[in-house]
Amino acid sequence: MPVAPTRCVSIPAGYRQRALRSFARWQGSRFVLWEEGRAMPITPRAKNTTLRLCRNAALLVLAFAFSLLEHLLPLSLLLPLPGVKLGLANVVITAIFFFGSPLDAAIVSAVRIGLSALLFGSPVSLLFSTLGGLLTYGTLWLCRPFQKRFFSFVGISILSATGHHIGQILAAWILFDSGIFLTYLPVLLLAGLATGCATGLLLNVCAPQLRKLFESGWKQRKE
Repeated sequence: MPVAPTRCVSIPAGYRQRALRSFARWQGSRFVLWEEGRAMPITPRAKNTTLRLCRNAALLVLAFAFSLLEHLLPLSLLLPLPGVKLGLANVVITAIFFFGSPLDAAIVSAVRIGLSALLFGSPVSLLFSTLGGLLTYGTLWLCRPFQKRFFSFVGISILSATGHHIGQILAAWILFDSGIFLTYLPVLLLAGLATGCATGLLLNVCAPQLRKLFESGWKQRKE
């Protein structure tokens, strides 16, 4: 039964009344918004924004789960080197950066670092993670123009791990005001070579499915 069109007084209380008269209805194969008796289809832009938000939220949960896994099962159990992590969360950030949007990658990375420091970190670990994340993100930007021609995901992951470890050395230098930590940099770079290879190979395995996740959003934007 069609809803009879009504009018609203353009005052603040009218906005509340208007919202009460609006509701979503499934029509055919899409949701439409019925407002004051008129069917108002949800625009492609609104669909794209919702899809992007949901996708980033899901990938944020995945990146945070990787961080939690590394916290519960640290690499130091097998390789007792301070500051060395496998960097599984970087797999998600790299995928968002190259398959999606650099802005989305920055947002997901920043939120993931903040949540990790808040739940199982400290202000000191926040400094180390922030500088490491900034240099990792800068490395991705430098690799972006050459990714298709010169760099594989393994190479990008190795460079990202290198950038992260350089950021950690800078954080230690700032925190303790001593350059002695530079002597530890070669050890971190060698460890970054191994961890970067591991995360790069993992990204190569997951890349087809992750690419489909972002391409499906592109197809919906084009409709």
